[in-house]
Amino acid sequence: MNKNGLITAIMARTGFNKKTVMRFIEAFTETTAETLKAGGKVQISMFGRFETVRGKERTGINPQTGENLSINPPNRIKFTAGKALKETVNNIPTRAKKGGKMGEQWKVFYNSETGAELCAYTIRGTFDGEEDDTRALLAHEKGIPAEQIKTRIESR
Repeated sequence: MNKNGLITAIMARTGFNKKTVMRFIEAFTETTAETLKAGGKVQISMFGRFETVRGKERTGINPQTGENLSINPPNRIKFTAGKALKETVNNIPTRAKKGGKMGEQWKVFYNSETGAELCAYTIRGTFDGEEDDTRALLAHEKGIPAEQIKTRIESR
């Protein structure tokens, strides 16, 4: 998914306009970059952690003089996925969030031909009209007809 795809997906889930979503994404990326540049960490609960890791210093040789040189390592950006993200990617049912309740109602989008789950979200976090937008986005992303995408309500 590229930046425009992400903007479209966030618009479909939140109901915010494109300009607002773009401002949010730009603020997030700029703040994250500044924090990492300063040597800090950015942790988003249930999603993951961004941090900088210093590489190992190494020795190189100047090809003109044959002299040994110390090469300063670049900072590398490391992302560690959080538990909820890992569970989602690996199709493990997400447990109740901190302060949440087991048995919470979820709207599940699935492929009616294969039965494969495409995405799911809690019902209390939805907006009117979101179902059609999500269905259209999933159809586009997965390359399947929108009529093939069905929904069901389930407790998790």
